[in-house]
Amino acid sequence: MMKPSENCLQKGELARLLPQRLRNLRILYGVTQREISGVLNVSRSSYTYYELGYTQPPLQVLCAMVAYYHVTVGYLLGQEPINREHRFYNLLK
Repeated sequence: MMKPSENCLQKGELARLLPQRLRNLRILYGVTQREISGVLNVSRSSYTYYELGYTQPPLQVLCAMVAYYHVTVGYLLGQEPINREHRFYNLLK
């Protein structure tokens, strides 16, 4: 049986991967920070902080990101690769 910590990212990895993946997805989807912050119902400055890694989005916002970008929480957190059927698979793998 796997220990809970074996599949978890270290705090530094999460702080690096989540902002990078959020920025990459936003750019691929062709939306501005202002547009995506409106979709997620957060301020633009809050979203900017997510992309810069200054803060991490709350669970409710993370779920909204997953729905908007058609990815999994595991992908956003760096725990799994992008789904092969995602429209930007070749760019995100």
